[in-house]
Amino acid sequence: MRLPVRLISSTYSTEKKIILYSFIFVSLLLICLRPLAAAKIEQGKSIKNYETIAPEDITKGMKGYGLTVFGGTKIERFDVEVLGVLENKGPCRSLILVKAKGNILEHSGVIAGMSGSPVYIEGKLAGALAYAWSFAKDAIAGVQPISGMEELANRKVQVNSKIHKENPIKQSQLLYKINQIDISDSQLNGRSVMSTIQTPVFINGYGKRESETLKQMFKRRGMHPIVTGTSTISSGAFVSNNVKRNISTATSRTAPKKHNNSNTIVEAPVNTSSDKNLWPSIKGGQAIGATLVSGDMNISAVGTVTYRNGNKIVAFGHPFFGLGDIEIPMTRANVQTVLPSLALSFKMANTNETIGTLIRDGATGIVGILGKKAPVVKVQVNLQTDEDNKKIQSFNFKVLKHPMLTAPMIGTTIGSVLSEKTSSISEAMIKVETKIKLKNYKTLKTVNHYTTELFPASALQSGLEPLYSLLSSRFEEIELEEVVVSLKIKQKIMSASIEGIRWQEKTFQPGDELRAVILVKPWKKPLQLVPFSLNLPKDLPDGKLKINIASARSHLIIDKKRDPDKYKPENVTELMSFYEKLPDFRNIIVSFTYGGKGTSLRGRQLKQLPLSIMSIADNANGLTFGKLKDSIEEQIMTKWVTRGKESFSIKIVLKN
Repeated sequence: MRLPVRLISSTYSTEKKIILYSFIFVSLLLICLRPLAAAKIEQGKSIKNYETIAPEDITKGMKGYGLTVFGGTKIERFDVEVLGVLENKGPCRSLILVKAKGNILEHSGVIAGMSGSPVYIEGKLAGALAYAWSFAKDAIAGVQPISGMEELANRKVQVNSKIHKENPIKQSQLLYKINQIDISDSQLNGRSVMSTIQTPVFINGYGKRESETLKQMFKRRGMHPIVTGTSTISSGAFVSNNVKRNISTATSRTAPKKHNNSNTIVEAPVNTSSDKNLWPSIKGGQAIGATLVSGDMNISAVGTVTYRNGNKIVAFGHPFFGLGDIEIPMTRANVQTVLPSLALSFKMANTNETIGTLIRDGATGIVGILGKKAPVVKVQVNLQTDEDNKKIQSFNFKVLKHPMLTAPMIGTTIGSVLSEKTSSISEAMIKVETKIKLKNYKTLKTVNHYTTELFPASALQSGLEPLYSLLSSRFEEIELEEVVVSLKIKQKIMSASIEGIRWQEKTFQPGDELRAVILVKPWKKPLQLVPFSLNLPKDLPDGKLKINIASARSHLIIDKKRDPDKYKPENVTELMSFYEKLPDFRNIIVSFTYGGKGTSLRGRQLKQLPLSIMSIADNANGLTFGKLKDSIEEQIMTKWVTRGKESFSIKIVLKN
């Protein structure tokens, strides 16, 4: 220590020395006290009214108990014995290894849905049941230490339910983005690998195709999806074969009567009378649900509360989706029964009324606030088919708000309505009308027609493209409030292809009327003639003029190649305007371009610029200036969803 002292002595005055020595002393004091403070938190002072025990104070052979629900809403007790402590399970985090027994655990092993079950060692809260081994013969589990869960609960919340993405995402990528991280390899090839206790996710009322899509999504996130009911549609509502109709409530089991003073469960008291009246049964060991979709169909996950402090609860002991700050509706859960299985036993449960909001989804668990209202997107689907004699059936849902989950949940849910209602239909034309309500923006309204030769639901993705584009836009944060989708289905294919063009005159003057006939071949029908006329502009230059005849879809491709900047909106308003102006896919579009005056900047026409600005534009670097060309488009309505394109050329001769 002499060298620093000499350097300080030779460099600083007496006053500065005193200040510097004081700073060094305080810094060293804080460094020395930090481990003591951390140890104090670990030993139970971090959770009000809970006495806790740290992993370093736990040794092999210690005994305790856990709490969970095996049937109904009754919290029951099971015994645990410490097998040891696994060091460095995560960054600066250990894992307590226990063997659980009692109740039905010797028969079932660790049960999916027990995640978060509080574990007490020698009467002190040690943590939450969170990890298990697949294909294990005994109920051996890993306990998440309570200190990590409390740290998660005390973090500052930065929830944002608005939809925002840094980069645009196509609708085909939305499910992939959720699926891209696969953490469910614990049961591959019969290997016994430690992983988080799988969270049961109940998928109720969805069709077979959509259920399979959802199952794959949840499996890739280490969850256990359970399809609890198939959907059939009757008189405007789903009649779901709900699990509560098929499975009787599990018989009540008596917990081992080993309660004594040393094993007393210390629950954080409810601080207000309103808490006591609203949520008396929500405490450590109680089953709760996280609801992604509710209404005529339902998707809910079920786990267990570890502890409660006032109106805050901490649960699961491991991530749900691992999404950080969230806002997901939190519900009560009623466990119908436990289904034992050699591969994976799980709780069969129903979710009930909403009791609050899950606000955080972290590495050591989830955190919820009782009484807090979660924002949701209201979704309504109106369905009309030829079979129903024009009767409109309505289906209503509420979907969570989250940048990654909202779009696939809405798309899959609406798709299930359509596919189940049209399961016997293989050929159809669908009119899709959408109303998308965003906060602080006008309602986006779109109408278009689609046809399918396979499954009507396959045409829906195109109809929902405006919704997907808004939810994945890069411009700004948007808040989706409500979506209304109206589907009108004709049970026959109404598609046609453009086969050719017939016209008589080959030479025209500016201002003349062009008359021609488009040859259209409907699906499995004779060739049809679609006549049209077009008044040519009076300022056409002489020479050859190419005219394009294309379906609406083909026209968009042609137009995008011709003027790509036109298809690059700069903000949400321009994106909405693009979809509002999108042509009906039943239309045939006649179009051509010819030399105009002026220039364009990023797809925006600037017709009357001064010559000085025009010269700058001609020599601009880094700006997307382009030569302005006048564009003429004429839409011809047909009764078919058309496809294909043709073109022909005429000669323009100026008047003498």
